[in-house]
Amino acid sequence: MTVVLYHTSGAVCPQKVRIALFEKGVTWEGRECSGPALRDPDYLRLNPNGVVPTLVHGDRVLIESRIISEYIDEAFPGPALLPADPADRHLARLWSKQIDDAYHLYLFILTFPSVAAEIYRAMPDAVRATAMPGLRNPVKRRISVELLDDGLASPWVAEAMRQFRRLVDEMEQALSRTEYLAGEAYTLADADYTTYIARLSDLGLAALWDERPALQRWWEAVQARPSFADAILRWRSAEEQAGYHRAATMFRNQFPQIPS
Repeated sequence: MTVVLYHTSGAVCPQKVRIALFEKGVTWEGRECSGPALRDPDYLRLNPNGVVPTLVHGDRVLIESRIISEYIDEAFPGPALLPADPADRHLARLWSKQIDDAYHLYLFILTFPSVAAEIYRAMPDAVRATAMPGLRNPVKRRISVELLDDGLASPWVAEAMRQFRRLVDEMEQALSRTEYLAGEAYTLADADYTTYIARLSDLGLAALWDERPALQRWWEAVQARPSFADAILRWRSAEEQAGYHRAATMFRNQFPQIPS
């Protein structure tokens, strides 16, 4: 059966799924889907949330990145990406659940005003009203509007920074005990957090783990995996890289001394 991934090259959720596909050695086709395409009626029939990724495997349509990655692990041959031990499997899923529960929104809060806001401000009012994040999530929509108005001075940004300082502390503690987040083997938890740590680094926030050697060791290890280049680096455009450079400058100006 054909595997088709609807994705946006620079978005973290599709990156998680691309890592899983490359780690499993799955052959797949990509369909770039961003901006107005996310509100196209044909796409909304596949994914009513109007977000990426969406994976189509034959006649099966799958949404939600964490669950897609678990499907990929179970549906295709290749190295297992979740532990065989039930307790370790629970731990891997618990790490990933934290992303869905909190850190995805916090990463959006850091990224939207620093990378995407100018794109939305340039849209005609009617287009922007339709395209704004949070199609079926009024809380995210309200936060997006506030971030568009206040930029990095928003209290949401300060809270997101606080939450990520807590996250890197938790990762340091876990990685001081084991090679990877859920034990001694690489799992979907590591794949998921690779994309979030990569985004923080892109935003110029790598100082958050300057004094955390276990996290630094893990970060070097996951960057060395072929899937990091295949799923993240080779999809970056010069325009995207320039946007991250501008964002990093904005964060340096807003937070000249990032607490570690």
